[in-house]
Amino acid sequence: MKKIFNRKTGVQSVYLIAGALALLLVMLLNIAAGAIAERYPLTFDLTSDGLFGLSDETVSYIETLQDPVTIQVLATEDVFENNSTYNAQASEIMRQFEKYSDAVDLVYVDYVSDPTFASKYPDMSLKQGDIIVSGNGRDRQVKTEELFNYTYDSNGNLTIASSRAEEAILSAVLYVTSDTIPGVAVVSGHGETSASAFTKLLSTNNYNVEEVNLLTGSLPEDAQVIALLTPTTDLSPEEIELLDAFLKNNGEYGRTLLYCASPEQAALPNLEAFLAEWGVAVGDGLVFETDPNRVYSTQPFYAIADYVNETYAAMVDTDVPMLVPVSRPLEILFTQQESYYTDTLLEFGASSGVRPSDAGEGFTSDDATRTGPMPALVQCSYRAYDSQNASVVKASSSVLVSGSVEMLASYVLNNNSFANAQYLTSVLNSLCERTDTIAVTPKTIAGKALNITQAQADTLGNLFVFVIPLVTLALGAFVWLSRRHK
Repeated sequence: MKKIFNRKTGVQSVYLIAGALALLLVMLLNIAAGAIAERYPLTFDLTSDGLFGLSDETVSYIETLQDPVTIQVLATEDVFENNSTYNAQASEIMRQFEKYSDAVDLVYVDYVSDPTFASKYPDMSLKQGDIIVSGNGRDRQVKTEELFNYTYDSNGNLTIASSRAEEAILSAVLYVTSDTIPGVAVVSGHGETSASAFTKLLSTNNYNVEEVNLLTGSLPEDAQVIALLTPTTDLSPEEIELLDAFLKNNGEYGRTLLYCASPEQAALPNLEAFLAEWGVAVGDGLVFETDPNRVYSTQPFYAIADYVNETYAAMVDTDVPMLVPVSRPLEILFTQQESYYTDTLLEFGASSGVRPSDAGEGFTSDDATRTGPMPALVQCSYRAYDSQNASVVKASSSVLVSGSVEMLASYVLNNNSFANAQYLTSVLNSLCERTDTIAVTPKTIAGKALNITQAQADTLGNLFVFVIPLVTLALGAFVWLSRRHK
């Protein structure tokens, strides 16, 4: 047996002791790193979209949280992560919330084994895998399916397109920690469009959305926005007066009316006169686009609009287009009249035109009597000036007018290729003077498709199955033979 210790030099024993100490040090570091990682974020997210990490804005916000927030996942950790291929990403996002803030506590609840748990939240319809965010006496439910955006693949199968786990959890945290939650009154009673995707977007962005009927003569006390979406019958003079009183707000102003039109509407003289007082008119016909680069899915009536107002454009990525489809044309009646002002926020391009509703089958773009550029979204405002300084705006109310209710449809708002969702919420947040808002974009979680022909696929297959292996074998044989004869 070889001697372990050399009496003259002691070298072998030194190596053994050094190796043992190094092994011990590695074990201690591993234990310490594991303990620290339980509480602090030590991992690095190398995915292109930062799939498993939080945005800088989210981190900055949750690091300043003072009031305690609890995130309860209604499943054990193993069950939740194994329930779906993508749930592990959502689970890691929630762990990041806890690691970046001492105020956040993440808890996994064995929901199946606790039949009494649901009784604590009688107003919620709970199921395994849902999430409850609580704080300041408020609770917000995040359903499992709300953690992702979905789309249909080429075979018509519903698939996950992107993760909105950070957005959904952050929205719930903002809801339970915000001092005030503005209300949105969605008008019904005149055949309005429901626009469920838009109301869901508002709820996700922490607006209290409530359906109201103006005939009752009352509005929710917390309402800062009224959404009037394509009424098909005219409003009564009393309802017009209620809208006017809402916007004046007893001289305090600070209110917003969002009105969207559609080609299915008949004449609405009372409402049209009200809008004309604010400086805008909704015309006849449909806006079309002749530039194929400014349409969606090759449809001329699904037109892209340009950002005009720089203040609101700065709130979004202007490289992402705004889609304003199936829109009636708008006309600005004046730029300024007394204390009323108008401003174009979005605009159809110079290559657009208007097809009248009574146009015949032979109508072409050359027959259009009105062409672009023309307004796509207009902000009309009434400004109350300071009595001591006439150049200072003390308060204002706004009427936002769009000729397209389709810009609020689910295929638009839930499509990451368009900025509609982010732009509209940013405009409303600004008009409501909200400061406790953070925009988080969905993160692509599915792999990108490689769009190649069958011939290209066969070529790649032969390359990797035959050519590369044969070349590798040939090189190996050459090296072996070269060394053998040396």
